[in-house]
Amino acid sequence: MLFRSYRNNVQLGETAPIKVDYKDTIVTLQRSGLKGTDTDLQFQGSMSTANTAPMSLVLLGTVNLHLAQVFEPDIRSSGELKFNINSSGAANSPDLGGQIEIVDANFASGDLPVGLQHGNGVLTLTKDRLNITKFQGTVGSGTLTAQGGVAYRPGVQFDLGLAAKGVRVLYPQGMRETVNANLRFAGTTDNALLGGQVNLADLSF
Repeated sequence: MLFRSYRNNVQLGETAPIKVDYKDTIVTLQRSGLKGTDTDLQFQGSMSTANTAPMSLVLLGTVNLHLAQVFEPDIRSSGELKFNINSSGAANSPDLGGQIEIVDANFASGDLPVGLQHGNGVLTLTKDRLNITKFQGTVGSGTLTAQGGVAYRPGVQFDLGLAAKGVRVLYPQGMRETVNANLRFAGTTDNALLGGQVNLADLSF
């Protein structure tokens, strides 16, 4: 295994050479994986260029969210994503299934007025949708919850709900307020609508 170090605190390497083969319209990703700092992810899959031919995807293991800093050094992140995805079926109608568990996710960036702490939730992958089975985290000393999902067949369609309670925000600079909100984002990539209520309290300068 070849490890590569990033910023002296993250190591990552492949558990086996990553190989992709193509034969008789079938593209095959041979079984391999990534292993490193609190990360151990295994994957393999196959897909045909013929829409009715079978496909498969296996994605199992854990990824440490600290790895996000490899791609964007200005952010601070931690926590884990746990993948348990095993899907098969025809390429034009795959039987997708599995879960992605979010464990104690933390994210902050200098470009955002607030960060996320202790985010926990479960995303469930089905044949037609990615559902937020549950999600809750702390933002600005308040609580943030999310629900809903994204349908990807027959077309991409959003139906997402977001609720914030007691979120303290320092924005714009010099102004502090507490935000309570219930928002819904619904529609398609061509026609989406954001609606709901946002209440500001305890404004101070």
